[in-house]
Amino acid sequence: MAVSLRSACRGVCVCVSEDTRVGSAVSSVSGFRPSPSLAASAPRATIPSSLIHSTAPVICDRPHVSLQTCTMHAHPHTNTHTQLRERYRATMGACIERSTEPETLEKMTTIFDTGTIEMYLTAAIAVVVVVVVVVVVVVVVVVVAVAVAVVVVVVVVVVVVVVVVVKIMVVLAAAAIAVVVVVVVVVVVVVVVVVVVVVVVVVVVKIMVVIAAAAAAAVVVEVAVVVVYSQRESEGDTVIGRKYYRTQEAD
Repeated sequence: MAVSLRSACRGVCVCVSEDTRVGSAVSSVSGFRPSPSLAASAPRATIPSSLIHSTAPVICDRPHVSLQTCTMHAHPHTNTHTQLRERYRATMGACIERSTEPETLEKMTTIFDTGTIEMYLTAAIAVVVVVVVVVVVVVVVVVVAVAVAVVVVVVVVVVVVVVVVVKIMVVLAAAAIAVVVVVVVVVVVVVVVVVVVVVVVVVVVKIMVVIAAAAAAAVVVEVAVVVVYSQRESEGDTVIGRKYYRTQEAD
């Protein structure tokens, strides 16, 4: 990781590396690359042109530094403007002395190197993939659970409906059988009653016929008796009750 800030050396954008070796921190102005020797000693210290804040030349008295680059030492844990200024003063004495030193240094901007960016991107992608996989698994589990629950509910409802229908059919069948039995019993009773009535009527009619015949015979007999007795009386016989007496003529 590197720290980029505008130093007191005429607005130069300085890249301070975590490595504390001489030449590991390189300042690049107006998109210029450091010399091959400096680049070899600090390959991570090249600053993109988009981060350059000034096109002013760098004036440094270091014998191994060109007009476009300068080097300095910086502790990796330096985190305040005052500490940075003191370290700049110790390592870039001539550069700072020949420049107009500002009251305070501008705020630091954190720059991640390519390896760090790739690491964070890889971690972020891995996290996103894991989250997506977990979400998909959870959704699939929930969908399967809901489907199983729906199937179980449907099966239970179907079984209950079938049981109820069977019970209703059994009850209806029993009721139908009972109705048939009642109808048969009623028919049998009606037939028996009709037969009994017919027999009674026949017997009564026969009795009435016999009685009528006897009465008729009695009437006929009575009439005959009356006729006979009348004839006898007319002939002079005496009739007393059912007997008659012939009257003897005197000699």
